[in-house]
Amino acid sequence: MLRLFTIFAATLLLTSCRQIPVDQEVKLTVSTATTATYPQDSPISPSAPSARFDSRGFSKLKQNKQKTSIVVDLRSQTAMVFDGSFIVIKTPVSTGKPGFETPTGTFNILERKENHASSLYGKLVHARTGRVLKQGVDSRDETSLVDDNIEFKGAEMPYWNRLTWTGVGLHAGDVPGYPASHGCIRVPEQVMAMIHQVTDIGTTVIIQ
Repeated sequence: MLRLFTIFAATLLLTSCRQIPVDQEVKLTVSTATTATYPQDSPISPSAPSARFDSRGFSKLKQNKQKTSIVVDLRSQTAMVFDGSFIVIKTPVSTGKPGFETPTGTFNILERKENHASSLYGKLVHARTGRVLKQGVDSRDETSLVDDNIEFKGAEMPYWNRLTWTGVGLHAGDVPGYPASHGCIRVPEQVMAMIHQVTDIGTTVIIQ
């Protein structure tokens, strides 16, 4: 009798497991991973004390970049780098400030550069001395000021990962703890240097 009950219980368990769709299993894994303790929960940078990564998962992902995906959460101002359905990196970010909101949706990385400068935002400098004449410049509004003595210098955007051809991307930059960019996703520099190692052209980035 005990043997029959054991067989019945095992059969019931297997049947119930098969009834859970695969995509539901993945969603459950992702939702629990966002609050789970990583296997190797290590800090990345003193300048971003809340940023964490799994060193073993990071090493694996560098060898298998096609499994990388990134989720940016605008409400919490955080980004998570996934290997499949497991978090490898979690970091604070700074997204678009009011009037320059970061677009939401699913994107693919279109371009990657270690060194990149904005063609839209930056500063005006003296062409000969390099002295800064004006900060926070939009090149579209200040073109009349540029001459032989004054030039526009685009803001540096290290570890650039372009998401749109209108100028939105992930890059290293100042992360003050609130939305402060012109639409890009700023990431602490040491963290973005790591993220740049596991992305590729086509990597999926979800902004929500």
